[in-house]
Amino acid sequence: MKSFKHIATLFLSLFVLISCASISHAQKLGLMGIGGRLSLVKAEDSKTSIGFGAHADLGEIVNRLHLYPSVEYFQNKAEVPGFFGTAEAEASVFSVNADVRYYFPTPGTAGFFAGGGIALHSTGSAKVQGQKVGDSQTDFGVNLLGGVEFPLSGNLVLTGLAKFVLSDNNGFKVTGGLTYLLGK
Repeated sequence: MKSFKHIATLFLSLFVLISCASISHAQKLGLMGIGGRLSLVKAEDSKTSIGFGAHADLGEIVNRLHLYPSVEYFQNKAEVPGFFGTAEAEASVFSVNADVRYYFPTPGTAGFFAGGGIALHSTGSAKVQGQKVGDSQTDFGVNLLGGVEFPLSGNLVLTGLAKFVLSDNNGFKVTGGLTYLLGK
């Protein structure tokens, strides 16, 4: 049930991001693209897991600097010591990110970018062998990222990026995603 709440929150957050973008009055800001992503996530002191999310390209703030919010979800699993050995603990992690990307001037069709932003992470209650052992928590973090984009067609862009997440639970993500460009 808790996973359903996180997934529902993921889609609600994306809807809010899209709604906010559509009311922008700046000429280069607005909903330029929307997409999905899959990630390999390695959080501090945990196993590598698979995450998924959604993102939006909200346009240029200034020349070459794009606003790129996203929402992400993954299950964090780790081995924890117990009285009779070790047990596997897991907790769901939901993130809302407000990132910016600076696109470097490059020849050709590939677009290289670097950026960063802030994040709000909500971690569900930890469970060990199905039993709740802690409370959920929310914390802020800082994202540092870099990547490359390849246009696949006039409206579809393939993105690969690496992201360092600096927070109470530091992590690293390698992400692949597709963005559908609107209005092209």
